[in-house]
Amino acid sequence: MAFIGVSKRRPSYMLPILAVTILNEVVGLIYLGFAIAAICSGDSPLAQAIINLNLNMPKT
Repeated sequence: MAFIGVSKRRPSYMLPILAVTILNEVVGLIYLGFAIAAICSGDSPLAQAIINLNLNMPKT
């Protein structure tokens, strides 16, 4: 999408692209925060899966 704004030499095309990119980063950070919170709580299935994976890995 950014190539369209650059190739057409229209700076006004870049503003919506920039807004969508920033929104995408914010949503990604929110999801990352949820994942970290799920790992930190011991009751979550994600934390249990990580603990089980660690316990079942062969020791070297």
